[in-house]
Amino acid sequence: MRSLRVTAPLRAALRGVRHPFPAVSRARVPFLYAYPLDALIKAAKFSNRLDYLNHLGRIMADRLRYAGVHPPECLVPVPLHWRRLVTRGYNQALELARPLARELGVPLDTGACRRSRYTEPQTGLSARDRARNVRSAFRVARALPYRHRWSMMSSRPAAPPAS
Repeated sequence: MRSLRVTAPLRAALRGVRHPFPAVSRARVPFLYAYPLDALIKAAKFSNRLDYLNHLGRIMADRLRYAGVHPPECLVPVPLHWRRLVTRGYNQALELARPLARELGVPLDTGACRRSRYTEPQTGLSARDRARNVRSAFRVARALPYRHRWSMMSSRPAAPPAS
């Protein structure tokens, strides 16, 4: 399992947060975004294959435990904008976080993060454009009593992993 530096889109999203938020020190990537995982994620996001996300969440929990990663105190799924939620019918980050939280035995906090504005789809954007697209797109809705929490993002990395 690789521990990565925070990607440009995540850093840009956090820069616009309107509530004190602790610095993100690293991101955990239990899978590389490559075949067949990329096909599974695309099918889950765009072809209503929620069963794939359930399996991926359980496998992710197994991989994290195997790597010796201490579980967080809670999981915070990154919200979709309401327009995209209505169109898609579900938030893939939430649907991936549900089985992961259940497997790790940690709470899932769906109210901690709010979407501040609509963003264009990230598909096909460069790393720079992805960062610009999500800048100020999220806000922390309330202070969290947790020191160690994870945010669930289900998109592919914006840039190759840093070593």
